[in-house]
Amino acid sequence: MTSRQPPKKRKIEEKEDITNLYFGADFEDAEAMLNAEVKVIIDSINEEKDLDMSDWSELMQNTTSYVSTFGRFQDKTSIATCKQ
Repeated sequence: MTSRQPPKKRKIEEKEDITNLYFGADFEDAEAMLNAEVKVIIDSINEEKDLDMSDWSELMQNTTSYVSTFGRFQDKTSIATCKQ
């Protein structure tokens, strides 16, 4: 009589599920960014690539407008102080 080995358990891959606010393993320890932080990143990318606002996609224009309107802090020092 041969002994049978138990079936191997498959590793279940968890997928992102935005409806239940599960964004996947990449975002488990992530912190939300302030609007001002997003604006700093967008500005630095645009300066680096030397882009004019007319070169931006509609999404980039809308995002920039939003973070400029609702971003309380305007400089990196204020942002760093707020994040502490």
